[in-house]
Amino acid sequence: MSVQQTGPYLIGGYCFGGLLALEIAKQLKAKGEEVAMLALIETGGSVGFYRIYRRIVSYMEFHSGKCEQMKFPEKLTYFFELGKRNIYEIISKFPRNKNNQKPVQSHIKSSHNQENCKTILRSTVKNYILPTYSGKVVLFACQKSKFYSFLFPKMGWGNLLNGDIEIQFVPGNHRSLLKEPNVKMLAEKLIADIDQVQETYE
Repeated sequence: MSVQQTGPYLIGGYCFGGLLALEIAKQLKAKGEEVAMLALIETGGSVGFYRIYRRIVSYMEFHSGKCEQMKFPEKLTYFFELGKRNIYEIISKFPRNKNNQKPVQSHIKSSHNQENCKTILRSTVKNYILPTYSGKVVLFACQKSKFYSFLFPKMGWGNLLNGDIEIQFVPGNHRSLLKEPNVKMLAEKLIADIDQVQETYE
């Protein structure tokens, strides 16, 4: 509030940042401030199996994107090493064997700090209890989400979001929608929504 001391506020966030934006909007409302719009960009709820579904989809999209330019033999090697790493991560949670030997690790490695950050983020999201929220909310989702929107009409938010709910679809997937040319369309849609909201306060 040091930047803008009074409302109406326009708040938004991408992915995990959307949860932060939601919490900020909720706390501002609790203080009696007005939140004109909350924009959640690729931030899904957890109603039903949506969160599990999104984790699987995001995982596949991430690794498919990393090996998109690889030749077929390289792709096989990549996914083989990925499988080894996943198996190692599962086995490493169990006690060591009688010879006190560690399982063989995959060549696909992540830095220690990166893994720590991922662990903290996953734990935070898992333990965060999604609140109910009433107000103007715009859900920005990748175009692929449109095909399963009949299963998750509010992108997994269900009855947690009440009020004026709008869903905007943007080309690309969870990661590529922030790259050109997809991010340009995202910006255009976001600006259009902001302009529309601001008109009501003029």
